Amino acid sequence: MKKVIITLTILAATAGMAIAQPSIDAGYLFSMNKEMIGSNVIDAAAQGFFAGASYTCNIANGLDVNTGLYYNYLTSSDSDSANIIGDISGSYDLRLNEHYISLPVNLRFGTFIGNGIKVFAFAGPSLSYCVSSTTKYNASINLPIIGNIGKEDTINNFELDEDYKPFDVLVGGGLGTEIQGIIRIQAGYRYGLLDRDGGENSSLHRSEIFAGVSYIF
Repeated sequence: MKKVIITLTILAATAGMAIAQPSIDAGYLFSMNKEMIGSNVIDAAAQGFFAGASYTCNIANGLDVNTGLYYNYLTSSDSDSANIIGDISGSYDLRLNEHYISLPVNLRFGTFIGNGIKVFAFAGPSLSYCVSSTTKYNASINLPIIGNIGKEDTINNFELDEDYKPFDVLVGGGLGTEIQGIIRIQAGYRYGLLDRDGGENSSLHRSEIFAGVSYIF
């Protein structure tokens, strides 16, 4: 972990020695949690968006360093209703909301293909920290004569599960293009290296697919 942080610091400092090309960025984010409990595998998806700012510095012919700071929002929902027995029925509705701060540092290699269009590939690590994770639930049961009985509340997932870890290091890469040095479009994939579940018989890894657009100053 210390080596990853030191590497990120060196790359960011190297980028800062050159003239920075800043941009503002936003896009779509799809996340998948893969949890293993014993031999059982549970997949849980969430989607949302990211927004932030970055800068790009050229360090060699065709080779750049790109780093930035982003806010990521992810959400998912689940609901169901069923007849329990006789005239007794129940239902529930769950909504997960997570807020992250991420710091990616990518090496990019690109080339111009004409008409002011540049294509590039990028790869590198991204530090990710979940600042908030909550689940809002609404559960109810419908009883004969008595009627509907329900409860609604919001749970702090870090307090509910002390083994759930907020910090992660994701690695990955992707492809992109820049148009006239003004608009950047890119998409990629990252996989979380750290086990975010500290349980003895379980593990949790997060991966993400992202696609975004940037305005370059």
